[in-house]
Amino acid sequence: MAKDDILMRTPMKAMGPTALAREQVDLLKQTICEKFSDGQLQLFVAQCNRTQLDPFCRQIYGMVDRSGRMSVIVSIDGSRLIAARTGVYEGQTPAQWCGRDGQWTDVWLSNDRPAAARVGVYRSGFREATFGVATMKSYGKTTPVWSSMPDVMLAKCAESLALRKAFPNELSGLYTEEEMGRSPDSGPSPTSAEVIEVPEKSDRASSSVLMEMLECIDKASSLPDLKRIKQDPIFRDDYRVLSDEDKQILVDRMLQVESDHLTE
Repeated sequence: MAKDDILMRTPMKAMGPTALAREQVDLLKQTICEKFSDGQLQLFVAQCNRTQLDPFCRQIYGMVDRSGRMSVIVSIDGSRLIAARTGVYEGQTPAQWCGRDGQWTDVWLSNDRPAAARVGVYRSGFREATFGVATMKSYGKTTPVWSSMPDVMLAKCAESLALRKAFPNELSGLYTEEEMGRSPDSGPSPTSAEVIEVPEKSDRASSSVLMEMLECIDKASSLPDLKRIKQDPIFRDDYRVLSDEDKQILVDRMLQVESDHLTE
């Protein structure tokens, strides 16, 4: 089947009022989805149309594991948008964290990682908030962004769990990247932010690692902060497993961030 026919073969009932146009599908297969098979592209387009999320804004994207199985991933902003569009989403509780003592707090100030995070979601017609609780044991990773912002990342997992519990029909089967790889119910464990071929020598040698390293660099508030990030042992370990192409992308971004700080 030719990829040009994919839009026409997507079930019309799955397409909403803002379904992807043919030229948008063509752009996807030339850029973001260039490594998708015909079937994977058709599935991805159908999910974009069903959820009404924008793949060009990274509200939704695809991941393929080494076995070739595809998972559709939504960003946390995408999940929030889906919930808001239902008309019965009524906000959330503030995120809370706790240590091993089980004492919940609204702000995590410890240098240690939190043991758990929880977020409650309010839905019209529900008597109480629907809570999602994520533990560091189940979801924690050793990537740079998890090392620098463990409280933020764990709270995203908890929020995603809560949103999916409150809106199962709209979010069933859709997971955020923060959940993937460690979630007990997330199915396959892909670790890429895009569709890539994962090298056999390391599951962590993926675009997901690069994306998190780039995010960490972009959050550097000063040249000393950037230097600290580059000297972090975990950051150095992650750099070693990147492909040569990804290493060059990372180096180019570091040089750009350094230049930006020098001109401030």
